[in-house]
Amino acid sequence: MSKPVGAGPKEGQRIEFLSDGLTDKGPATGEIVGTKITVDGLYVTVDFGGSQEMFSWDDLDNAGADIRGDLWMVKSHVKGYSKKDGTYVSPHHRDGKPGHVAQAHPKADHNGHAVYIHRPSHASSHTTWHNPDAVATFVPDGDVPLSINGVAIRPWRDYPRTEEGWEYADGINEDLNEPDFHIKPGKYASSGVIVEESDGRVWALHPTNKFGNYEISFPKGTVEDGMSLQANAIKECFEELGLKVEILSFLGDYDRTTSVCRMYRARRVGGTPIAMGWESQAVSLIPKGLLYQHLNMYTDHPIAEAIGAGPAPKNSK
Repeated sequence: MSKPVGAGPKEGQRIEFLSDGLTDKGPATGEIVGTKITVDGLYVTVDFGGSQEMFSWDDLDNAGADIRGDLWMVKSHVKGYSKKDGTYVSPHHRDGKPGHVAQAHPKADHNGHAVYIHRPSHASSHTTWHNPDAVATFVPDGDVPLSINGVAIRPWRDYPRTEEGWEYADGINEDLNEPDFHIKPGKYASSGVIVEESDGRVWALHPTNKFGNYEISFPKGTVEDGMSLQANAIKECFEELGLKVEILSFLGDYDRTTSVCRMYRARRVGGTPIAMGWESQAVSLIPKGLLYQHLNMYTDHPIAEAIGAGPAPKNSK
């Protein structure tokens, strides 16, 4: 179906993505909640029921956007077109099949090897950054605000470079009275933090290439030999979220599939999510009420419940 002459996106119209070429939520349907004209062209903001993303209308049009009534449909096939710089883009499919190009993570792994993201995440619209009811998503080396909730967003440049150094990292709560830690036979020790903003949203990571089948999870990891639980938690938070935190309190010990994980509550005092390490392909700030929609592994649900996300879904084991 061809578009009527002069047809363009309008607020309130629905838009359906028939593939995941332009959004990692695809195939998905959302509502156009905003339009904006810039020097680079027309941009639309789409709400996917709790999270928002901004798209260039040129990209959507080149992907074959057709309107049917009040529903825009973005096809998987992209017709050939010329960019403003004169580069010609051949016709192709946006379905992640042959022709899909992996994206190199700006951070190398622990061995110095390049890490490739097979299905890169998409940053959310700038309108989500300060909206306590929206999911804000950041990608490596992407855009960030100068601050969130009055706390500056800036790189933690003097972070510890050695395991011993992490034991003296700012943020360890030496006055915290926490219970003894017990590891069950056959499991290893891990630790992590819940970083909650004053607006009620919680920081979480998108593991690179859905490592361990996790789509989104909280920052945590195996305790390095000789490292304390608190030091390890702060280190994992920096490596996976790019954030500098101070531990506030003990949250609980959680029995997971291969480990027992001690979780702490913490507050953000520095860092920037776009400095996430190679283990994360995106970092999100999620309203507590939406956590169960994003945490796909049931082992994270008791943690979400403990911080006030509401009762865990009945299918959580």
